[in-house]
Amino acid sequence: SISGYHIREAGSSAIQELAFTLADGFGYVELGKEAGLHVDEFAPRLSFFFNSTMDFFEEIAKFRAARRIWATVMREKYGAKDPRSLLMRFHTQTSGASLTWQQPLNNIVRTTIEALAGVLGGTQSLHTNSFDEAWALPTEKAVEVALRTQQIIAEETGVSSVVDPLGGSYYVEWLTEQMEEEAYKYFDRIESAGGILKAITSGYLQREIAENSYRLSKRAESGEDSVVGVNKYSVEEEEKPIETLKIDFKAQRRQIQRLKQVKKSRDSAKVRAALDKIARAYESERENSIYPMLEAVAAYGTLGEIIEVGRTAFGEWKEPIILCRGILVLARAFRDAGMEVIYSGLLPTPEQVARMAVDEDVDVVALSLLNGAHMTAFPRVKKLLEKTGGGEILVVGGGIIPEDDKPKLLKLGITGLYGPGTSLEEIIAHVKDRVRKERWKER
Repeated sequence: SISGYHIREAGSSAIQELAFTLADGFGYVELGKEAGLHVDEFAPRLSFFFNSTMDFFEEIAKFRAARRIWATVMREKYGAKDPRSLLMRFHTQTSGASLTWQQPLNNIVRTTIEALAGVLGGTQSLHTNSFDEAWALPTEKAVEVALRTQQIIAEETGVSSVVDPLGGSYYVEWLTEQMEEEAYKYFDRIESAGGILKAITSGYLQREIAENSYRLSKRAESGEDSVVGVNKYSVEEEEKPIETLKIDFKAQRRQIQRLKQVKKSRDSAKVRAALDKIARAYESERENSIYPMLEAVAAYGTLGEIIEVGRTAFGEWKEPIILCRGILVLARAFRDAGMEVIYSGLLPTPEQVARMAVDEDVDVVALSLLNGAHMTAFPRVKKLLEKTGGGEILVVGGGIIPEDDKPKLLKLGITGLYGPGTSLEEIIAHVKDRVRKERWKER
């Protein structure tokens, strides 16, 4: 499954999502051919994963262009003969980045429009986001509404009864051609950069996404792009307009205990042997590492143990530039405000963050999480800083943080918390104020 979802969530345009995702797909085709496989042996098993956001006709045109480009290139460049190799099978998920913290029930409408665009564009499967995901992990009720959204589209509208219902529309056809034309221009640029792998390792794709993401954020903040309930038709919000999911930390402790029990009862020698097989497979360019991985899983090797084998063999991937929408935009805004920003990479451990912060002698550590682990990760970073001589370093956090958790985090020493509704100016002003009051007074 070749994903473009994270590319769009990081702030790319529809054209960038289309071009970069398909370029990734063609990169896999090239690798398959280099390994000696005929394209028709593996191409029918490739699938794609796209985002669908709020520009309704642009999204439909994007999906239509993707299908046309894939079929054309597979046939004309790679010589595919099997009709199944020309089919673009793709899954669509509605946009998480389009969900707003303000007036969260509006997100039901957003998700419906995005889902409908996916269906009209020809998606084979669909994921609809829940309306409360800008507040917290979704409740069962919110998930049910998301599911019913799909079911109403599928069962009541009749849109699934016809293939490509907007084919022939002058606007959709024109837009599809525009998307296709711009995607081919990006393919040429990627080729000039040395191919998809070099375009990634050099940071070319990331820089393209970064610039677009920053532009989008500034347009929304200035009001140039309308976001209903945020910069237009806003109202005085209730303190808590919706109920949010509460994470029971008993579940976390229970899972840790289960993991310990599995490690205690499994055949450790069998696990070690399977992990050694993975390591040997990594040493050989011709060996397929999937089979020893499956063997390790069957022996109850953990995900962490399996990943550690790869980390030992290949080292850790270092991002050439930020590829996370929230952190990216904030880092750029901090730099524009005259601050030095040091990026720790995508998904670092609390230990890595604390070590880097102390080594670089920073004033502030800014953390961002969307997975509900803030009550564990934020205090963990704070404790590690205190333990390693960085106790005076301020810790601030952003992401999806339920209102009920904010007082607890502030009490634990997290000095600033910024949810999805916080403006860049507000964050910058607050950080400057905290540093001036807390850090510089010590100097």
